[in-house]
Amino acid sequence: SHKNIQYFIRPMSAAYDVNFEKYIDTTIVKIIGDTLKNKWFTYSVEMRYDKKVNSNAFFNIGLIAQDSIDFNIDGVEIFKDDKRFEEYPCEFEKRNFPNESDMSWVENTSIPILNASDNINLKDLSKLKIHVENSSVIALGESTHGTKEFYTLRTRIIKYLIDSLNFEVVAFESGFENYHLANRLLETSTIPTRKIVDSLFTTNIYKTNEVVKLIDLIRKDNLNKLQKKTVISGFDAQGYYFEGASLAQDFKEKDSTINKLIREINLRIRNTNIKQKDTIYKLSIILYDRFKLIKNDLINSHKELNFLLLDKRISSLVNGLYLKYLFEEVKRENNNGWSLANTFRDSLMAENVIWLKQYYKGKKIIILCHNAHVQKNKIGSFEQTTQGYFLQKKLPKGDYKSFAFLTAEGELTGYKKYPRETVQVFKPYKSCYEYYFAKMKDSIFFLPLLQNKETFNHKNIVSGLKMREAGYGISDGYD
Repeated sequence: SHKNIQYFIRPMSAAYDVNFEKYIDTTIVKIIGDTLKNKWFTYSVEMRYDKKVNSNAFFNIGLIAQDSIDFNIDGVEIFKDDKRFEEYPCEFEKRNFPNESDMSWVENTSIPILNASDNINLKDLSKLKIHVENSSVIALGESTHGTKEFYTLRTRIIKYLIDSLNFEVVAFESGFENYHLANRLLETSTIPTRKIVDSLFTTNIYKTNEVVKLIDLIRKDNLNKLQKKTVISGFDAQGYYFEGASLAQDFKEKDSTINKLIREINLRIRNTNIKQKDTIYKLSIILYDRFKLIKNDLINSHKELNFLLLDKRISSLVNGLYLKYLFEEVKRENNNGWSLANTFRDSLMAENVIWLKQYYKGKKIIILCHNAHVQKNKIGSFEQTTQGYFLQKKLPKGDYKSFAFLTAEGELTGYKKYPRETVQVFKPYKSCYEYYFAKMKDSIFFLPLLQNKETFNHKNIVSGLKMREAGYGISDGYD
């Protein structure tokens, strides 16, 4: 970086084949590539520039290489109205890739996992016990959403945590939405699990066969239990639209004012006009004030309602709408508020996990979300604060454990547009962990980090690499 201009190179914008212009930056108008001598290329990136933006605006210039190659940037020139405005040379920190000593340490330290899909014989997972047995919140990450291999293996680990270590809550990176209803249907109805999953989740990344198998496994296990049945939940702060639709239905005959407010929010929420966002935020405040006003009357007249959960759903809707408002503010001002908005989101996620612990009276929880959320350290030069960071600070020492998941090969089933479409994860490139871990003798393994004294003697592994697509290093963020 140089003063107020930020550059970056991303060897992969996403882990699956994407349209080049669509996924780099929404402000990009066109990208032109020309071949120069000795395999050098020149890329011209034209962007819209809002004259109202102050001088501290940041522009992201991304380059994508869809293969395992290395490349450098010789320099960056900035033109304004066809006249050269600035020119900066690019300086890069020399990176030391893992050597034989590093890889030998990984081989000797890692714990092999014999099978990814055998949910009956779990003996090989018993070696994980020492790393998780004293914790009540276990986070199982994913470097890409919707990846088949992650959910297949995580289902097996979840089964082990439920059966052997008495975990009773499985929470997904999605809003609270209709989980209370889904748990009831899973226990009492004959509705197929597939239909429940399709109606429960708001995005396609969870509407996969792997997630159906996980929830079906939980459902069948619960049939054989008289107590300590496993429940599913959400904990994200972005389920506002579907939570709103659910709440509107719940209040249809209980309070016409709240019902009308939520319906009006739902009508406005997909409008991209920023004035609508301002109105939505104000309506959400009116909604919450109205709920507090009538709360006691509702408790007296509708004793069948679960008001602890209802209160949380209302507050989650309001917080989610404010989060949406923050993100829209960032887009409108074209500033660096992304870090603030994402930090707010992760703080809400952590708050929701802690609320789940209280609501389920101390039951042990498994949370499933992106590696970027579960890590314990802050992200990037702007120090975006993660859910894992908040949980580590708020929970007793050792009570929260986070585990990143990554794969050298895989299939993205959560992004399928058509039933027969197959989307493959790209091959690993040299600057990411997957490139080196793919060479291990064990095809599936667990590498303990924070509980291993030798970990930080191998900085080429711990801090010298990135996870493909996610772009975050291991650092001190994962167990």
